[in-house]
Amino acid sequence: LNTIISYVDEVSFGVKPVFASIEKEVSNSSVVIDSATRRNLEITEARIDGDRRNSLFAKIDHTKTAMGSRLLKQSILNPSTDINKINYRLDAVEELVDNKTKLENIFKYLVEVRDLDRLCSRISTHRANPKDFKMLLDSIQLLPELSKEFGKRAFFSDLNLELDLLPDVFQTLDQSLVEQPPLKIHDGGIFKKGFNSEIDRLKELRQNGRNWLAQLEQTERDKTGISSIKVKYNSVFGYFFEIPKGQASKAPDYFERKQTLTNVERFATDELKQRELEILSAKGKQIELEKEEFASLRKNIAQEVYRIQRTARALAKLDLVCSLARLAIKRNYIRPEIFDNDETLIVSGRHPVVEEVIGEHNFLPNDVNLNTDKRRLAILTGPNMGGKSTYLRQIGLIQLLAQSGSFVPAEKAQIGIVDRIFTRIGAADDLSRGDSTFMVEMREASVIVRKASKKSLVLIDEVGRGTATNDGLALASAISNWLLEKIQCRTVFATHFHQLTSDIKPGAFCLAVGVLEKSNEIVFTHRINEEVCVKSFGLEVARLAGLPEELVLNAKKLMDTLENRSSNTQESNIKESNTKKSSDCENKAKELSSEVLIESKLKKQILEINTNEITPMQALIHLNEMKESI
Repeated sequence: LNTIISYVDEVSFGVKPVFASIEKEVSNSSVVIDSATRRNLEITEARIDGDRRNSLFAKIDHTKTAMGSRLLKQSILNPSTDINKINYRLDAVEELVDNKTKLENIFKYLVEVRDLDRLCSRISTHRANPKDFKMLLDSIQLLPELSKEFGKRAFFSDLNLELDLLPDVFQTLDQSLVEQPPLKIHDGGIFKKGFNSEIDRLKELRQNGRNWLAQLEQTERDKTGISSIKVKYNSVFGYFFEIPKGQASKAPDYFERKQTLTNVERFATDELKQRELEILSAKGKQIELEKEEFASLRKNIAQEVYRIQRTARALAKLDLVCSLARLAIKRNYIRPEIFDNDETLIVSGRHPVVEEVIGEHNFLPNDVNLNTDKRRLAILTGPNMGGKSTYLRQIGLIQLLAQSGSFVPAEKAQIGIVDRIFTRIGAADDLSRGDSTFMVEMREASVIVRKASKKSLVLIDEVGRGTATNDGLALASAISNWLLEKIQCRTVFATHFHQLTSDIKPGAFCLAVGVLEKSNEIVFTHRINEEVCVKSFGLEVARLAGLPEELVLNAKKLMDTLENRSSNTQESNIKESNTKKSSDCENKAKELSSEVLIESKLKKQILEINTNEITPMQALIHLNEMKESI
């Protein structure tokens, strides 16, 4: 701690900042979200163009103060792992959701509160101006009425203790400042009448001087007969009489010419010079005295900065829970159930950003059911554009919102606490580090398999697609098995390697994006089903993307050729194998007889299957049973 304070002293250039409190961050007190996951989940900015308007933060931010907005961003970047703290905030949000009148009344006051944190920074570093103090005064004035809106439940009761109403600070500022103070100190006119008698005297002297100048102007008009004569002032020549060029010849002898311009002549008199000296002297003395008084005021308020900061922190917490309540009401979010277990159950979950962009009624909800026992690893297959990435992000964002103490977009959510959220979504290179797309992919995968724990949530969309097919398939299989068997965390693993679905191990299960096929066209249902998708529909997606029809047809011919070649190779291998087996036929007569019996048994099993009702998953189970029988 001493080292930190010494460093702050070193970089603060003699002006020590004021700390409302210094707290030690407890290890594992918040969910760890690395830079890749922040980028992939688009928490504070869009992944493609860095646009912040379509980020999670932008879509859920309903705060009314800058302090609350900063706390909201901090909360979603560092969700809590403490179930008591999460429920503490959820209780407060729920109270406001249930009492919309109280919510709107609090918002009515919060919208008028200025950024007290920034004001404290300016005050403590002696940079605050009169306008800053007026904003502080106006904000403090709202606190007594605002505090009357608090309830008696834990959050609001604690908030009442934290919220210092600062009556002494209010009184000091209210007795000092005029209603509309200037921005700059050297402009003068900062303090109310009665605050300082000498300042009042100098103000009156200046005011009388201005009245005298107005009278002098009228007197000279009467004496000279020049009706257009005016008394003016600038910083170079001070006060002077200004007469139009055509009437300058009528100027009396005691008028001393000071400046000739194109259309006017400027003059001075001894009497005007004397009065100018008095007026300007009073102005200078007033400003210097006001500077001294303002420095003293700033010093006195700076001594109370820690109290103002404490109030600012309380207002930020209040603004945050009000914002989350407004979000829940506006977007039909529900309160998640938080558990200290390894399960994530979401019924009819929605993506909080996508549904805001396209409208809640245009977004198709989906479920997810993960646990570290029998449903650890979901293998998700389906075509591009089908919604796999949206589904993955949706799971991550709902988990993140729940552990931030927010209601979530779903019909039901039972959320087990996670210690980290990992994502590997999409393809991108890193030219600054000289990394290819595949290297970036492997770096992200490496971080996941090395740092994930059983309490982590892992969301992967494509691993191994950036290299040769066999290499990629091998890596995808090895990584998914590592997550399933070694780490045993909650994982959704999206892939185009359909081979991964052919050997489902205990703890894993299959999901697929719904697709309807009709006349070489596909329709994405965006429904996630517990089944296997055996095609990637790459040609159909290419057609939807606008590739020329002739090009797509050529690709179809090439794909058919490749599939036939693969089929012929398999047939050749089978014939070769059969030839080898025939030479041993006599020696295996008994085995053949046994195979006939097995064949009869398998035939019976197959005939008993109702192919009109069976699901792909059930078909795979039957096939596995047949293999075991053989």
